[in-house]
Order: sequence, then C-alpha cells, then structure tokens
Amino acid sequence: MKKKTALITGVNGQDGAYLSRLLVDKGYQVIGTVRSLNTNYSRLEYMNVLSKIKIIECNLLETGSLDRLLKKHNNICEIYHLAAISFVHTTFDQPYLTLETNTLPLITILELIRHKYKHIKLYQASTSEIYGNNGIKVMDEDSTKLPVSPYAISKLTSFQLIRMYRDAYGIFCCNGILFNHESPLRGELFVTKKITKSLARYALGLSRENKIGTSKRA
Repeated sequence: MKKKTALITGVNGQDGAYLSRLLVDKGYQVIGTVRSLNTNYSRLEYMNVLSKIKIIECNLLETGSLDRLLKKHNNICEIYHLAAISFVHTTFDQPYLTLETNTLPLITILELIRHKYKHIKLYQASTSEIYGNNGIKVMDEDSTKLPVSPYAISKLTSFQLIRMYRDAYGIFCCNGILFNHESPLRGELFVTKKITKSLARYALGLSRENKIGTSKRA
C-alpha cells in the first residue's frame, strides 16, 4: 500500500515537530517547508524525526514556488498550514508584514487546490486570539470574534477565507482554533516560556528576566 504524503508548512516550529512525529508514526511520508535551510531543527531532532522527513526550502509568498513543489510531489494529499508570524507583541511593529505573511500564502494554497490540486485536504492553524476581548467565558466556533492585534486580525482573515472557500467551492479545508498549548519545545519568545525561565533562574538564585511586553491597544 502506497504511503500517504503530507506537507507541513513551518515544520520546524513546536507544532510542526509534534505533528511530524504523529504522522510519521501513522505511516505517512512527511514533507516540511522552511523559509531557509539555514534554520533551527532542534525541535525536530528532539522528537527524533528530522531524519525521517524531507525538508524543503520554500518561499510561501511566491505562488510559483509552492506550485512547483506540489507539481514535483504530486502524491501530497494533505497540507497542514502552520507557518505564520505568531509573536503577538511584535506584530504591532510589523502590521503590514504580519498581514502579508499570515494571509497571502493561504490564498495561494487555496487557489492552487481549487484550480489544480482538488484532491488535497487542507488544515489551517487558527488561534483563540481571534476572539479577543469578547467577554464570553464559554466559547465555540460561532462565538463573537473581536481581534485586538494585527496577529489576531490576520488569523481571523485566514479563518474566514477557509470558510468562504469551503462554502463557495466545496474544497476540503478546515480551521483548527488553537488555544494556548505548551510543551518543552515552546520557543523562548513566548510569554509562558519567559515566565517559567524567569522562575527557574529565581530558584537557582540568578537574576530574573521580567520583561514580558506591553499592550499597545488604543
């Protein structure tokens, strides 16, 4: 039986590493994209999966780059789109880049599936940040969404693009609304890692690093 092949964008992140391990264990062939081959693969090494997947450098902002990848690896049947600018605080300083990076590649993927690769199923990593400060304690997919950062706005745009393409064109695509999920692979720029690292330094009698970031909401 021929192996299923999955493409994971942003494969070297926390979620990409865990997802790679899961899919490899399920018998998938996994192809992962990174912005540059000169990148950090420590998470994939930690999950003992780096040697078991294929890493490809791909500029997701270039339509032709992704099209060539899908044409070359025409057995790809699932795409897990994880790549994004995801540091909420820094997106206030780079709103244009955030919106471009977090929305345009998704449109490219959706259009390629719509016109050329209709067999591919797509998962888009969304975020609980799309709910913002809606004041609701128990939420579901239809709860009010009030994004309060460029990151959240870009992710809500992507969330709605998935819904629109699914309803308008019958594409198999879905959003995963991810709330905080932590692990030993969490990057050190995320607030939870900053807090735990600071507490660890305190326990060892070292100076703490207390700067977390400030809100820039009007």
